[in-house]
Amino acid sequence: MKSDNVMYLLGIDVGTTSVKAAIFNEEGKKVSEASREYSLEMPGQDRVELNPQVYWLSCVLAVKEAAGRIKREEITALSISSQGETLIVLDEEGNPLRKAIVWLDKPA
Repeated sequence: MKSDNVMYLLGIDVGTTSVKAAIFNEEGKKVSEASREYSLEMPGQDRVELNPQVYWLSCVLAVKEAAGRIKREEITALSISSQGETLIVLDEEGNPLRKAIVWLDKPA
């Protein structure tokens, strides 16, 4: 038996300088979208970093804006994509130990 509830799909794209979130209906039509930009830190030649909290907060804000009044339980699937290989080193409790080493960083 099919439910009368509307169901949505959430897509998140974590890019080099922004996080984008989009909500789609079950037919694949985009219902809404939002993004949050951030600036990378370059503390030295060939070094590119970013505080991991910036990624997290940007994602949270983009998802909240894209979702609008859609309830959590109405989102039935999630897809996440990411560009590059950014490294975030965590402790045993999942807390970042340092700033993220962004994929643009070059070895010494």
